[in-house]
Amino acid sequence: ILSDLAEGTAAVSGRVLNLEGQAVDGEAFRRIQQSLSERLPGGVTLGTADIGAARGQALEWSARREGDLLTLSGSLPNEEARDRLLAAAGLKFGTLSIDDAQDIAAGAPEGLEAAALAALQALSRLGDGEARIADGTVSVRGIALSEAASGEVARLLAEGLPAGFSAEPAIDIATVPDKVLPAAACQAELDRLAGLNTVLFETGQAAIADHSHGYLDRIAFAARQCGTARLEIAGHTDADGSEADNLALSQRRAQSVLEYLSAAGVSAERMRAVGYGESRPLQDNETDAGKAANRRIEFRVLSEPE
Repeated sequence: ILSDLAEGTAAVSGRVLNLEGQAVDGEAFRRIQQSLSERLPGGVTLGTADIGAARGQALEWSARREGDLLTLSGSLPNEEARDRLLAAAGLKFGTLSIDDAQDIAAGAPEGLEAAALAALQALSRLGDGEARIADGTVSVRGIALSEAASGEVARLLAEGLPAGFSAEPAIDIATVPDKVLPAAACQAELDRLAGLNTVLFETGQAAIADHSHGYLDRIAFAARQCGTARLEIAGHTDADGSEADNLALSQRRAQSVLEYLSAAGVSAERMRAVGYGESRPLQDNETDAGKAANRRIEFRVLSEPE
């Protein structure tokens, strides 16, 4: 361990090891953390371990999406920040597998967590890509699924970073394939995406939560591959509240999604928004899980004529 410290001390009192110092670099810090997580030889136990990054060594953090895997790595100031980032990633990326390779390090710059949350939001609006934070710079590269998504990522990185951080975006815009998906294939793709995530709204409102923007970007990109096929956007609620209020809320939510998809390049003339309220539950409304399943937006390719 001492060989990985630029400076510091190790003291053994009885069979208790106490460490303090500064790691040579980020890799050395991670090696130290790994060593301390394992059983120490000779029956020695770990007392205190105050290990930070060496002076002049900048901590880095990154998020990378490749296919069905999201990899988070780098250093965060504390476990609470790590937990909040993992929770946010779950909301933004749905059932995507998350490889959490993040560690905890002293010396993280103020605002790192807020910058990482903004970077995650930007990455959620892209296809495969990467967001990296180093030396106060948030670098985001990848392919946006619409011009609207590209513009929102640019705005977020220009206006949404904490003080002391700047952005270096490298964003291209995806091209919709020339081959039109038949109706059945279109429905299958929409169903596949619906199995990966869901549309979240502010409680009791029709405002779409930021976490769901990336998911709806993917829905819009799929819908744009479906030629002139018409699409029903169906809103559903749980049974809390009055039936009339739930019907109205489901209609407003479906309309909000229609407007989002329209802004993302899907012709509004191809879509209709329908609210079904609490009338078509998937599960009973006796549990929180059942209610959550019933609060949903569904996408259905319409057969012609309808």
